[in-house]
Amino acid sequence: MRDSNLKSLAISVLSRHGKRDTDRDSGGTNLSQACPTDPQYSGVSGTKIEEFKTTPQRLEWESETAGIIEWFMNAVPPSTPFDLYPYVKVLHPHRFWEAIRRDIAAGPGVARAYYGALQKDLRRLAELFGGPVNK
Repeated sequence: MRDSNLKSLAISVLSRHGKRDTDRDSGGTNLSQACPTDPQYSGVSGTKIEEFKTTPQRLEWESETAGIIEWFMNAVPPSTPFDLYPYVKVLHPHRFWEAIRRDIAAGPGVARAYYGALQKDLRRLAELFGGPVNK
């Protein structure tokens, strides 16, 4: 008896709301509401996605940073662990030096350089180990 009630309820809902969508692909997606393939919608700030792709990246190091990089590339890492900042200890200076060299090789457009973390680390290393210090 319950099945007949469900069936009659379904029939009444379909009659009020029209037929069920039959334009679906094999995955069940409604084809009339498919997502666009190219970025044509604006983001929250109103900037189109294509504009983000064409944002120019910095191609050169700033003069202060370039001087510290030049010093760093010729510097020899210390043989013992050291404190980079309060509560930040570098246990393997040789590995740390290699990581900084990789960041420098990636260029000024990568995240650590773009947001200034690399420059901050380089300035601190210059302070600790006798490099050029610009204030």
